[in-house]
Amino acid sequence: MNIVRRDALKALGAAAIAASGAPLPRGNAAAAETRAPIEKGAELKLLRWKRYVQGDEDLWMANTAKFTERTGVKVQVESIVGEELRAKGAMVASVGAGPDIVVGSPEMPHQYADKCVDLTEVAGYLGQKYGGWYDVCQRSCMLNGRWIALSIAVVSFCVVYRQSMVKAAGFSDIPRDLTGFLKLCEALKAKGTPVGLPYGVPESVKPEEEAAYLHPFNQHEARAWVGLGAVAYRLFDIEWELLPAREVGTYGFPGGNALVDVPPGYRQVPHFDSEHHARRYHALANQLQEEALAWFTMERLEDIAAKFAEAETKGRAMRPTKYPAPREMARLSPKHPGRNDLCICGSMRKWKHCCGAQLET
Repeated sequence: MNIVRRDALKALGAAAIAASGAPLPRGNAAAAETRAPIEKGAELKLLRWKRYVQGDEDLWMANTAKFTERTGVKVQVESIVGEELRAKGAMVASVGAGPDIVVGSPEMPHQYADKCVDLTEVAGYLGQKYGGWYDVCQRSCMLNGRWIALSIAVVSFCVVYRQSMVKAAGFSDIPRDLTGFLKLCEALKAKGTPVGLPYGVPESVKPEEEAAYLHPFNQHEARAWVGLGAVAYRLFDIEWELLPAREVGTYGFPGGNALVDVPPGYRQVPHFDSEHHARRYHALANQLQEEALAWFTMERLEDIAAKFAEAETKGRAMRPTKYPAPREMARLSPKHPGRNDLCICGSMRKWKHCCGAQLET
């Protein structure tokens, strides 16, 4: 495989998500041997996302230094926040200049697949050496039988849940397998506390019943989206101006032509997408959120406050260290982010380009 440095962009699709959180296959500690001679004076430019925790960047740079020590290839690393990373990655692919390797999200190489180097030989070699690739890596990194990216990480997420809600559905814990988890989801929906799976329905649901089946998911998402201000005012007597990362919540409105993957046993539901059907999606979302805001009556807010008080009493009894009362914490003045700091909403964009921009306007 003979690849000239500027032939194309090498896009590495990172952060392939696996619910199990299992690591990628690994063999012995020895690195894969070099399959081609290294050019004298070779250098690489690498673009990646800006670290969310300092340890991530420290470990990355330490491994980069080890690579340079073993190969003699200098690596220039540039780190930028998520939204800027996608935009710059697309620009690099378009003009054919800039970084040689982009470490980004799984969808990025598919947006400019014709500009990505064919990595099929490399992927086959690594798979054979280290025990093969997980299916999620192949789905994320292959197109038409060709590897256009390599998956370098598997990201796991914690499932945070209310124990009493899960027990009320007949489960003592979150199932560890997908089949069991989907059964839990169905049991939770039957109890009036549906899990957010808004783009698919069980195969047993009739097509004409899809909208009615998905409506409770949308309702609960909308209440979570618009209800924070009302609940915060009831609990702490403080009016907080909320600056969400998006204009409206994430909902599944049947009727469009957008599709996403769903688990086995479920059927995809064509729906309106916020990007491709923006006007229709926002009209439906605004109507749904107005209904959700009206749901927060004084009676319901009192009931929510009582549940918070009960949870706080239990928490204080279990904590080894005392914390300030929630009302005191709520009145503390927050530290204002710097313009170039990561936004506090979690978007991974700079403050000045995200929530800070809304404040300045």
